[in-house]
Amino acid sequence: MNDQVIYQDGRIRITTAAIEAGAASCPIDDIDSAEAEGGTGPEEKIFLGLIIVFLLGVGVVGGLARDLGEVLLGFSMAAVTFYAMIQQARLVLRTAGGKRAILADRNAAYVRLIRRKLMEAIRAHRAAPGDSLPIAA
Repeated sequence: MNDQVIYQDGRIRITTAAIEAGAASCPIDDIDSAEAEGGTGPEEKIFLGLIIVFLLGVGVVGGLARDLGEVLLGFSMAAVTFYAMIQQARLVLRTAGGKRAILADRNAAYVRLIRRKLMEAIRAHRAAPGDSLPIAA
């Protein structure tokens, strides 16, 4: 079978035979499924940003009222929210050998795009003549 390029950019190459991301690669035959895990999208980041502003406001108001507990609560919750905001999304492959993260990026939409292209490559590979294994979308 001729390898057909399904997707390629500066970081990743997906063909009907394999996925290559940097120094990591995995044959399409070995992949049982792929999941995009974690990360936040642009709408979620806007929402989390508003929450951070509110929580920092709680900390400032607590500081003006000289309530140390309120200051600590506001700033610690803002820090946790910021941490959630910068989490990286990961593309995790499930193979017979277990789970394997092959790509990580702060842009969750990019990771979901790569997952869709990978699933497209798996379907194209398994639909090739001589292969009869169906795959669920």
